[in-house]
Amino acid sequence: MQRSEYQRKLKRWQWRILLAFGLLYFFYYFGRENIGFIIPLLRKEGNWSSAQLGMVSSALFWTYALGQLFWGRLSDKVGGRLLCALGGLLSMGLNWICSFATSAMALAISWGLNGLAQSMGWAPGNRLIANWWPPKQRGCAIGVVLSFTGVAVIAVWLFSSWIGTVQGWKGLFRIPVLPLGIMSVLYLVLVRDSPQQAGLLEEKESPRLKGEEESPEAGGFLPYLNLLRDYRFDLACLTAGAANFARYSFTVWIPLYYSEVGGLSLKKLALVCCAFPAGMAIGPSVAGWISDRFFRAKRYPVIAIFLSISATSTFILGFVSSLRLIVGGILLFCVGFCVYGLQGPIYALSADVAGRGQAGTAAGIMDSASYMVGALQGMIIGAILTSSGGNWRTVFALVAAVQLAGVAIACRIKR
Repeated sequence: MQRSEYQRKLKRWQWRILLAFGLLYFFYYFGRENIGFIIPLLRKEGNWSSAQLGMVSSALFWTYALGQLFWGRLSDKVGGRLLCALGGLLSMGLNWICSFATSAMALAISWGLNGLAQSMGWAPGNRLIANWWPPKQRGCAIGVVLSFTGVAVIAVWLFSSWIGTVQGWKGLFRIPVLPLGIMSVLYLVLVRDSPQQAGLLEEKESPRLKGEEESPEAGGFLPYLNLLRDYRFDLACLTAGAANFARYSFTVWIPLYYSEVGGLSLKKLALVCCAFPAGMAIGPSVAGWISDRFFRAKRYPVIAIFLSISATSTFILGFVSSLRLIVGGILLFCVGFCVYGLQGPIYALSADVAGRGQAGTAAGIMDSASYMVGALQGMIIGAILTSSGGNWRTVFALVAAVQLAGVAIACRIKR
């Protein structure tokens, strides 16, 4: 095969893998972002407190975080194709189980199990991208996938306003996840774990971590220790946690904020709140491209700038009337664009630090750490709202402060 023909075939496969994973992960979000509109309906129909609903939403974050530690490492050994597809099928089934819950505890348990299934998608998918895309293009590639998820949140929230009105909260667990099951099966057909499996030569990538050249697929805790010994990776995990705290503070609670404080109907609620995922849909690709093109794959400046803008917008939003929907929509867009946009550079950074041989493990550890921090928002915000009688300004100020702490941490990465 001539060099030019080989390059064209490789490029086609790269985009096939990237788009297939992006579309699969798009539907993954139908199995967890539905909770944002389920919470207001449960509050009205089930008369559950904010503290109980915070416990339910947090259940997924804790199990998702724990699952990442295992699935990321397993994907380095067996590949990400099977794990991603299996996770999608399991998440579809567990969402249906959630729809039969009759108490907060039953829903928290089944929603937590869904978190384990959902955790089979991201780290194995990052391993897949690391196999197919070189470091100098990885920030943009991961940014494209993350943009799919931003569009997914828009789709979930728009459909949720209609499904919730017609089918109630049970329908929101059952209907949105059906395409996830279909795409999981198609994914198995379309995807290959590595260029070698597609009949192409695999380009070698230099090891990044001490010990990786001797045992890139070693068992036990060695891969985890290799990563955690790198202070840049540890700081990146903390920064990702601050961003996730803010991101899920908005996706979980912002519909309830506009429902309770603004008194908006479910349909108006969806239109206003969709400004946030609209920003999410654009931010990752832009941030990933900027870090690759203008900062020569140095990720931390983009991360710090984006998180600073998000923190400022968050704080201002807390002092803007909930009835000023245009201003609120602009601020929500800015937060979504920035707080999710930095995810592209930060996960590219995890692969840069780890190298291809441990990319899945690195993504798993980072996602696990970030979701452990993200899980705190459910309990903390739920407790604040319950104890204060709905003091939302305190909530927005807290979320802004967490993001500013993330900025301070990001500035110390220096990579």
